[in-house]
Amino acid sequence: MFFTLFYKYFRYHLCFLLLFSFHSFFFSFFFFFFKQKTAYEMLRSLVGSEMCIRDRYHTMMTGKDDLTKATQLGFRIGQYLPYGRYKMSELGIDDGIRHSGKSDVIDTFPKPHEAYGYFLNNQTVLTEAGANISAFEAHYACLKNNPSKCDRLSYPDRLYEDNWVAQNALELLDRKPRDTPWFMHVSFPGPHPAFLVTARMADTVGNRTWPQPVDTKKKDTCRNKPHEPANGNRCNYGAEIENLDRLFGMVVSKVESLGELEDTIVCISSDHGEMLGDHGGWAKSKPWEASASVPLLCWGEKFGIVANATISTPVSTLDLAGTFMDYGGAKPAPGMTTASLRPMLVGSEAPVRSFISSGLQNWRMAVQNVNGTNFKFICCKGSCPNPPSNVGKPKHGWTQLLYAIEQDQFDMNELSGKHPDVVETMRPLLPASFGCGKK
Repeated sequence: MFFTLFYKYFRYHLCFLLLFSFHSFFFSFFFFFFKQKTAYEMLRSLVGSEMCIRDRYHTMMTGKDDLTKATQLGFRIGQYLPYGRYKMSELGIDDGIRHSGKSDVIDTFPKPHEAYGYFLNNQTVLTEAGANISAFEAHYACLKNNPSKCDRLSYPDRLYEDNWVAQNALELLDRKPRDTPWFMHVSFPGPHPAFLVTARMADTVGNRTWPQPVDTKKKDTCRNKPHEPANGNRCNYGAEIENLDRLFGMVVSKVESLGELEDTIVCISSDHGEMLGDHGGWAKSKPWEASASVPLLCWGEKFGIVANATISTPVSTLDLAGTFMDYGGAKPAPGMTTASLRPMLVGSEAPVRSFISSGLQNWRMAVQNVNGTNFKFICCKGSCPNPPSNVGKPKHGWTQLLYAIEQDQFDMNELSGKHPDVVETMRPLLPASFGCGKK
């Protein structure tokens, strides 16, 4: 999940904080090649803009950003730098503590290869059996469900990855330049498989009732043992969410203690959702609402963001970069397709895009308002991944589906037969190269 703060100092400086939880991906969409300027870089190099009289923004990043995931922060090509500084300057980041997340952290066990692993490897923990081991070894054991080295003592809250990210965010805020506009991207690895939680977190959810997955015969049961770490199930996804809510509060409170909250825009969102067993599926990478739809919350009343308002118009997280640049007075670099959500945040009902699109592997998807209804059109080559149980077999090699997303949050009422005109209107929104419907 991500969390962004954008701070404006008095009248002249605007700063952003983006909190991003890794069901959470934020700016990764145009950062695969460093020939393309990034939103961080555009803010960092800003001079004499409408909102920023000083020379530039101080840009900060902490957490799992996946901006250099292919090389694991340079490790796989022998170019790792402490605290994930590989390519940080090229990305446009002034200061950061970047690292991998979840299972990527233990890729090279028993030796660490990135900042969080090094941090854990330098900590000694005591197991319930009385053995002293490295926290890195305990972390590995917990991810591998090995209770001999994973217990309430060896896997404490103070070393939990999301908690470490929040502490690093506080450190970056403490050491940033004073009286300078800033942008911060805080990218939490959770909530994300593995749904591994500490004993304290597990105990908070163990005796509560959680909603069951939709459209599946398989029940989800919280199997947490009292006072021990736990891994998996919907209840522990919930524990991660609740812990993140606490951490968001910590970071926002820190900004408030610096006297800068009133001049800060805060946005919270996520890169993807989580199926959590709906339609028998888990994880991400699917066109169903549980995977493709994510929260987006922004506030900053001083900058005209309407308080207590809900916007039903579909938007894309890809446009957060354009939004922050807009508030900062920067213009997108050539090649950027990002738009700004600023008009909608200040009360406009007009969409900033005529439609929203997405896709991966064998499916493509478009979301558009047609005659007052927000429709989602999905086209899959062959069968769609983990489809709802009432979806039929492909016809002529394709599966084409239509849903009204506000009325049908679980994709259980397929409407292509009732609205063939909408299907014909939306099919051309998909990339022509995908060839949806062609024999």
